[in-house]
Amino acid sequence: MSFSRVFESLFLALLLLGGGILTQVGCFSFNFSNFPDQNPVDFLMPSAISHIEGAAIQVTPNVNTESYNINRSGRAFYKNEFRLWSKSKDVAASFNTTFVFTITPHTNSGGEGLAFILAADDTLPQSSDGQWLGIVNAATNGSSQANVVAVEFDTRKSYPEDLDGDHVGLDVNSINSIKQVSLGGYGVNISAGNPTSVRVVYDGKNNTVSVLMMTNGTGEYMPVMSLPLNLSDHLPEKVFVGFSASTSNYTQQNSINSWAFDGDDIGEDAARAGLLWVWITVPVVVIVLISGVVFYMYWERKHRERPEDAYPMIEDQIRGSSMAPLNFKLRELRKATGNFNPRNKLGKGGFGTHNDYNNGIVYWLWALRREDRILDAVDSKLSGQFDEDEMAGTLVLGLACCHPNPHQRPSMRTVLQVLTGEAPPPLLPAERPDFVWPAMPPSFKEDTDNGFIKSQLTPFTELAGR
Repeated sequence: MSFSRVFESLFLALLLLGGGILTQVGCFSFNFSNFPDQNPVDFLMPSAISHIEGAAIQVTPNVNTESYNINRSGRAFYKNEFRLWSKSKDVAASFNTTFVFTITPHTNSGGEGLAFILAADDTLPQSSDGQWLGIVNAATNGSSQANVVAVEFDTRKSYPEDLDGDHVGLDVNSINSIKQVSLGGYGVNISAGNPTSVRVVYDGKNNTVSVLMMTNGTGEYMPVMSLPLNLSDHLPEKVFVGFSASTSNYTQQNSINSWAFDGDDIGEDAARAGLLWVWITVPVVVIVLISGVVFYMYWERKHRERPEDAYPMIEDQIRGSSMAPLNFKLRELRKATGNFNPRNKLGKGGFGTHNDYNNGIVYWLWALRREDRILDAVDSKLSGQFDEDEMAGTLVLGLACCHPNPHQRPSMRTVLQVLTGEAPPPLLPAERPDFVWPAMPPSFKEDTDNGFIKSQLTPFTELAGR
């Protein structure tokens, strides 16, 4: 895999993870399976009428003195506000709430009803008992100043517009419902003193309110009401969520047995919390990304294919050769040369002045041989007093002993044989051979074809003087 492919994969992982963090939506949620008496701190109850008793929220009084129960209203809210929509973000929250209530009549015909409400404030409207269900009063009914939306569960036909004494209605700033549904056809009797399970769902994207109820004997929620409604048109950005209820001369116990709420948290606190996760997670991901790239580069360099070497064992051959050049450490060279002092310089080139001189003589002798003037190298002091054949053979033998390839040099046995006249001088090439390292020995076939080598194989005989 190429470096670019690895980088793209890691970068894509960063985008997916970072994108998930940046688009994460918080959740405003709570769940009370019941209400112990020590839980009142979790709720706002604007009057002493509402209270917690018997592991339930009693929205209206539940006392034995009937005169105390008549013409009462109450409200109970969760302690924290819920951000329903945001003008600056142009977004609306969705929520899903489930609750169980019990309405138990105290008189032969109970009254008046209970409602799930979203309200701009946590106060209880004065004189909101009776038909007002604690939602509004005569002064605020139908006014946009009421700032309340409710799903009512009415148990009494209080005015001509009510369908009957057992219905569900959706109320907007009024107890005159924009839609009502009679529960008789669903087999539900909300005022029979039995627990009733309800689910209210708001889709903030499609602006739809839906009410579902668990019908008798099915154990499943059945849609009862669903209609379009944009809550941001009627409520402020932040609202209180909870319940209201009322009685009249006809009384009933209005109890909330359990309550769960799950909503999108689009508030500033959620944004800050999401940003905190970004500040924590993105640097970690970047570090992982960089570490991955560095590791890949190291791994690729370590495992990268090397080009095939023409001489794969050349270094081992050089080190194993008896004629291998010596290796010196830098500190040894510094010490031997006085830190490379120019006054200790022997000459220029790879072999110094002495070698330059010797090489010059060898090169000159090769040149004379090539021109068939090898005897011109004889010292003039001899004044021609020598055997020309013996002198020429001796000079050729000297050139053979200076061959750049040590494997091609004659052995001492051959040298003695040539000097004593028992063997002819070695055969040399017409031109001076080049220096090649490492020096490779000739093959056996080459040995048998080379007269010079043949001379090395000549049997040794007893030396005789001349």
